Amino acid sequence: QHVLEERANDVLVTNEKSRQLEVNKKSHNEILMHRFVKKEETPEIVQSTFRKLFFSNPDLKEENERLKERLMNVKAATDNDVTDEALGQARIEAARAAKARKDTEAARIER
Repeated sequence: QHVLEERANDVLVTNEKSRQLEVNKKSHNEILMHRFVKKEETPEIVQSTFRKLFFSNPDLKEENERLKERLMNVKAATDNDVTDEALGQARIEAARAAKARKDTEAARIER
């Protein structure tokens, strides 16, 4: 009897997991559907006030050019800072000292 109840519970759990997976897939697909503008909706967007205000702004073109130039000239950073290794070593030494204090305290408590 107990085994049958356990199997029934397993079936219920499996069914619930499948149902939840379907709900998640449906939700994911709905999100993806609204992620991009549909082809038939593009004329509305082209003529929209938002586009007129934000995409035909001459200052925006200058800003985009400046950012593009900046991105084109990005160089990889070189880690030549030796102080971070010294700080790391200081942390290691502090950790060793703290461990020694704790070990001494633990030994004192055990007596």
